[in-house]
Amino acid sequence: MYLSQLKIEGFKSYTEPVEVNFDQKISVIIGSNGVGKSNALDAVIWALGENNFLSLRCEGYNDLIFSGSNKAYATSEADVQLTFEENDEIFSIARTINESGSEKFLVSGQSVSDLNQYREALRDLGLGNARINLVRQDELTNFFSWGSNDRKRYVENFITTQESLQEVNERFAEYLDALMPGTSGQLFYDQSADCVDIEVVFPDKGRRRGIQLSGGERASTALALKLALFHTRPSPMYMFDEIEASLDWTHGHNMQDLLKKLSQDRQLIIVTHFQSTIRMANTVIRPDGSSWLKFHFIMDERLFKIYKCC
Repeated sequence: MYLSQLKIEGFKSYTEPVEVNFDQKISVIIGSNGVGKSNALDAVIWALGENNFLSLRCEGYNDLIFSGSNKAYATSEADVQLTFEENDEIFSIARTINESGSEKFLVSGQSVSDLNQYREALRDLGLGNARINLVRQDELTNFFSWGSNDRKRYVENFITTQESLQEVNERFAEYLDALMPGTSGQLFYDQSADCVDIEVVFPDKGRRRGIQLSGGERASTALALKLALFHTRPSPMYMFDEIEASLDWTHGHNMQDLLKKLSQDRQLIIVTHFQSTIRMANTVIRPDGSSWLKFHFIMDERLFKIYKCC
């Protein structure tokens, strides 16, 4: 299953109807600062049932509706529709909210009475976890700045048994080695205590706790941990919002290799400014919401070869 199309109207900064088509493996969203790239991801997770305003990067439901500007009138409601494809079958879900806070929910064209029933319907479709499998730049390394109680609450969203902790640590070690070759690590979590922390073992520097890691090491370690936790809550798609900012070329290249591997069995939607990340994608979404196939990168490569030869 994959998200094949996103339609937005009146949501946050989207003043006019926007339609975006996605590839089933990797799609990237590019554009200048402030054009609404992250708002597109907000629209996706909101339509997937997210109701936490902090996760939606706003203070209340009124912030979800375009409030007007000196160039465009305010809208009276926000509407987001997602279309999914699976085994040649197509279905859609939609969520609408108006100025009074009243909402409408549609699943495959059928009206659903409230958010709880909407989420239940999404779970039945295999989309129950999709809204939480999102990593943002400003949230990538927040695990290391939290107190132990906050870490515990976060981990308990994913880990419920000793077996799931073991599964997370196996994936954590695998992803760490992919991002920082030769490195291993472990999540320490005791359900009966407040001790929640990470230990990373480097081939040349030995053992380090999370607070001792450098900026790039923290970013790679945090990404490995969150991907490992996501694995316990299966979803057809992962979303990433400018997560490469603190990575050097080597760490960034390793991250791209890992993302390519992950895209073999799930869809990735990535907001990025990095050319090397853009080149991974089969589809690029422009700031105005339209998309086009990556022919221009193939052309660039040809021109570069000609320039190099001549």
